[in-house]
Amino acid sequence: MRTRVLCFVLAALFLCLSATALLRSPMGATPQKRSKDPFLEGQSFSLRQVLNMIAGGYSDDRFEEVIAARGITFEVTEAIVTEIQKEGASARKLDTLRKKSRDVFSSGTPGTASTPQQTSGAGPLTLKCSPPECEVLFYQKRKDRTTGGTLTISDLPVGLTVVEFMKDGHEPQLMTLQLAAGASMDRDVTLTPTLSTKEQYGKELFGRLLEALGGDDGLREASSLVGSGELELWDREGRAHVQGSLQFLLKLPELLRMNVTRPSGNFSVVLGTKRGGARFPPDTEAKVRIFRNFQLAAVLSKLHEMEKLGDLTLLAMTAETPEESKDRLLDAESQLERYSITVGRDALPRRIVQRNTTGAGPTLEVSYSDYAPVGKTRYPRRMQFKVDAGAKEGGDFRLKNVVSSPNLTEKDFRTSGALRKALQKIPGLGSFVKA
Repeated sequence: MRTRVLCFVLAALFLCLSATALLRSPMGATPQKRSKDPFLEGQSFSLRQVLNMIAGGYSDDRFEEVIAARGITFEVTEAIVTEIQKEGASARKLDTLRKKSRDVFSSGTPGTASTPQQTSGAGPLTLKCSPPECEVLFYQKRKDRTTGGTLTISDLPVGLTVVEFMKDGHEPQLMTLQLAAGASMDRDVTLTPTLSTKEQYGKELFGRLLEALGGDDGLREASSLVGSGELELWDREGRAHVQGSLQFLLKLPELLRMNVTRPSGNFSVVLGTKRGGARFPPDTEAKVRIFRNFQLAAVLSKLHEMEKLGDLTLLAMTAETPEESKDRLLDAESQLERYSITVGRDALPRRIVQRNTTGAGPTLEVSYSDYAPVGKTRYPRRMQFKVDAGAKEGGDFRLKNVVSSPNLTEKDFRTSGALRKALQKIPGLGSFVKA
């Protein structure tokens, strides 16, 4: 009897528990299988894809999950680490990549990064680096150096390779290449100098420029001149409103007398002294001032003094003599003005662009050519300018005779007669001075 009662109680308890379970579960519910994540399937990630994921803000957990599932196609070298850190990778992401790199490149696991494990097959790779010479580091930790700025390698494996170019004083640069079997490849790279290197190059290039013009002695000789030639001045529409021959006296930084002879009437422009010239066409004086103010001796003496005082920043991408006929650019900036000087292979200025550091106001462009010896310096006998970038208004001064005359005084600039007398005293100029 007791046994039957006990069995009845146990059966009732089982039914109660079963009912409770049914009440807690939805009617007819079946267990749900977890859906597959399609992003965890596919080819291994390239360096660019990994950089995009880091820049895209993937969490450390998600990043670790997808890298573990799909792998990577590149070996994580120190150069690669530097590139990844630039994208803001966390320490955990770097550890994830390093671990996967060790797993893949030590085992050669098929389907993840087996291509770089090949040892032959790619055609010759020619790398050119500027400025020479550069150190070249390959992802396989192989290190080479250019000779004459060039490096050619013929024994690289087929597939993806990462190359890093390095040079002291310059920013390193990475290049990712896909090498094909039997196919040659040429690549050029120009390294960007650091700010301190640009400043060093700027000082060196400015020094070479001054040396090419005869140094301080040459600038002094070019600061006091007598000469003759022709001029043509253009209005805002680009029409020549002044054409004729000219004779001039110049003593920088202020004094200039220019006599102009033309069929429609002669005139003089005098600057820096109380006695001015005769009446002259509109807009002529401003253009003659540019002729005076942008004499190379005027501009470079001013910049040289500012450099000595520490009030000038000089920047250049390179100071080395370029191959062929390439020009170099020298930037000279003070608190108020900025000069961009194009320097030729011979270290002589070819063009000066002057603008305000604020960017406001006109941008004056002056070109220099037809250099000739004048005493200890070399003087550009042709000066062309535009009063603003892209403008038609400007001038063209073409000098035939130029002589240094260091003994000029303020009195010589007062009358045309004084100019003629000064010209007649200069050997070689008397023949073209009108009485």
